[in-house]
Amino acid sequence: MIEILNNPWVSGIAGGTISSIIAFFITRNYILNKERLKGKHLYQYPAFYPIKTNLENEIEIDRDTLLESLIYFTQKRKDRLSAFELFSLIDSCRLSKDFNEFENKAYLNFLRKYSRERLKKWNSEYHELLRPYQEIVNSLGDTFNGLEIEFVLHRAINPIKSIIALKNTVFKRDLNGANTSFGLTLIKDYGMIQDKTNRRKSEVSYEVTLGDKKVKSTTIPIFDDKYGLLGFLCLNIPIHEDKYTGNIPVKTFFQSFFRVNENKRINEVILKSKISKTE
Repeated sequence: MIEILNNPWVSGIAGGTISSIIAFFITRNYILNKERLKGKHLYQYPAFYPIKTNLENEIEIDRDTLLESLIYFTQKRKDRLSAFELFSLIDSCRLSKDFNEFENKAYLNFLRKYSRERLKKWNSEYHELLRPYQEIVNSLGDTFNGLEIEFVLHRAINPIKSIIALKNTVFKRDLNGANTSFGLTLIKDYGMIQDKTNRRKSEVSYEVTLGDKKVKSTTIPIFDDKYGLLGFLCLNIPIHEDKYTGNIPVKTFFQSFFRVNENKRINEVILKSKISKTE
């Protein structure tokens, strides 16, 4: 046991884990915000959610639905939360520069109804709330630099440019990269519950396949009183079950390190994301 504790790899992981837990709960204490922005999340209107998964299982903008969504929230339904999320999606993906005449007219009417300045203010506030989590991801990633421990921060508002902090990636991902069909399903699953007393908790040490790699993952949802689900802080470790042999105490540690928990609920979400891909 002493040998394990003296191993710099082990002590580094233990220290980093403790610091991440402390940082996470400190941050949660001041991420609580003001009165909730009235309305529902954009993805709670399936017919007007302008995100789709293509045949290659990639997330992309549905331009037809985007136009329908602008018209719907301008002419038929007032929803500040969905309007803000729609604006943020358009703004961060710079979609308006490629709008045709009809899309541009619909967008200008939309901005007049909800006020461009108000939408920009909400967008700035939303991303400011995520800034401490970017610092956590960057700091922990630097702590474990060179190791196969991926830290990633996803924003829920924009699955197209989802990744806003990333360290030690082992899946060829990039900053501002898209989410996956699994991640999109998670966003909908967590965000549907708006009652903060019944919000879903973190999913810890579950097994998932990313690309061609089996991974031990932990997903921590980030909620705010005003905007609801902000995003996810995720930790991913590729599982190498036969990589660490030799010294018995060290081998025992790594067997524990790579051990995953059976998680029926997350397995259902994975299955749901695969089903939605084929529909």
